[in-house]
Amino acid sequence: MTITKILKWSHILFGSIVLILGLAQMILPKKGEVHRGIGKAYFILMILVFLTSFPQAILSHNWFLASVELFALYLVLSSYCFSTKKTNLRANIWDKLICFLWIFSGIFLIRLTIYFFIDGANGFAFVSGIFGLMLLLNAFTDFKFPFMNAGLGQYGKMRWFFNHLSRMITSYIVAKTAFLLNVQRFGSNVINWIFPTIVGTIFIITLSRFYEKKFTTTAGKVSRPI
Repeated sequence: MTITKILKWSHILFGSIVLILGLAQMILPKKGEVHRGIGKAYFILMILVFLTSFPQAILSHNWFLASVELFALYLVLSSYCFSTKKTNLRANIWDKLICFLWIFSGIFLIRLTIYFFIDGANGFAFVSGIFGLMLLLNAFTDFKFPFMNAGLGQYGKMRWFFNHLSRMITSYIVAKTAFLLNVQRFGSNVINWIFPTIVGTIFIITLSRFYEKKFTTTAGKVSRPI
């Protein structure tokens, strides 16, 4: 079996497990050893999904797939970083390195968008452009908080939790979207792109509002530790 086939089937295996674990994480309570255990497994497998797909995308000049993989990796890495900021909001060298890496990746995707437009691939240009802008916006936000020790925002000391929650679920949305595009579940690229995003966004908003109400608030800011 060639290296390419090994990477392909490993990617399929890791990706399939990610879809199962991600769904379990969204359904199960957001605390306890089970949540942390599944979360760590999900985090490791998402990295393996990236490592078994990104090199193939680069070698085959599939910049579209590369952009999707970069975006998913950023989401899961930044989500993990926020989960470690429960009591100490200051940045370490690893945090700053991730920020600079994703700012660079966002710029790469914006350049890729220009290339797609020039080449006439407007659909790919739209997606890479959206991913690039989201990467840059999130990376600059991360650099400002907690890396530049900016204000805590509306969630107070619980900001880490809501960032962790939204980014982990969004990484699952990206993984689910990639799966639907591969199997063409709905027979339309537009629906395969939009459906997971719509459902996932509604879920993030609903879950965030649930935890906003659940946590004790002080002066309008979520303050209860978890």
